[in-house]
Amino acid sequence: MEKRQVNSGTLCVVGVPYGNLGDVTLRALDVLRAARVVACEDTRQTSKLFDLLGLDKRDVQFVRHDKEVERAGAAALVAKMVSGEDVVLVSDTGMPAVSDPGAALIAAARAAGVPVDVVGAGTAVTHAVVGSGFEGGYVFLGFIPRKGKEREAVLARVAREGLTCVLYESPNRVAVTVADFSKMCGSERPAYVARELTKMHEEWLGATLGEIMAALEGREVKGECVMIIGGEVEGDTGALDVSDDDIKLRLAAGEKVKAVADFVAMVSGISRREAYTRVEGLKGE
Repeated sequence: MEKRQVNSGTLCVVGVPYGNLGDVTLRALDVLRAARVVACEDTRQTSKLFDLLGLDKRDVQFVRHDKEVERAGAAALVAKMVSGEDVVLVSDTGMPAVSDPGAALIAAARAAGVPVDVVGAGTAVTHAVVGSGFEGGYVFLGFIPRKGKEREAVLARVAREGLTCVLYESPNRVAVTVADFSKMCGSERPAYVARELTKMHEEWLGATLGEIMAALEGREVKGECVMIIGGEVEGDTGALDVSDDDIKLRLAAGEKVKAVADFVAMVSGISRREAYTRVEGLKGE
């Protein structure tokens, strides 16, 4: 059982609308209206949110708490709460600590015996899962790595995952990411890209990776995007083929034989020794 700090303040984690302002909850409005210290990703963005919600901000201290200062800034905020002040934590959009900063501050507050109160609100993750109609639970991956082995590992994981996978992607990278998943999972894999959720121009592209690729071809994408990829089809072994041409392209780009072999083994489900032999055999072609 956690030991509460006597006479401490409270950390109130508040979910704010990630699109339509009408989605704000009555409880969130009450907490924001009473707030005097607000930790937020972007003080200008949160100040603007107060204006849009018609909240008085004259006595509010907005404290920057983004990824760059999250851990260093947690101690000062916890000290405020231990001394009796309440602190409200918000993200630019949605719920803190899902894919935005906040987890370190929450953990530090709990470690110091400060009570944590979460004021619920919808998130783009749950909205996207519900809207997709995919059943059987889901895995949330946040923003996937942009390159390297870490990205390849995520792509391979999704290809084999039996649950629906949900991830965030920026509009200028979504077409590349859809193409990568289509190559890894197959163009017929059930999937959607949901854009500008809850806003006036909300749009759903799908219902397969191939159809999304076709819809995005030559198009400038605007607004935040959520990708929802259905789980591995029952009966599929999840083993995917890596063509000789793909291997040769990686070697030509300067990748080491071992690195390419590790990738082939991971994707195809064969042993590293077998993969190494195959890659080594293609090296001189």
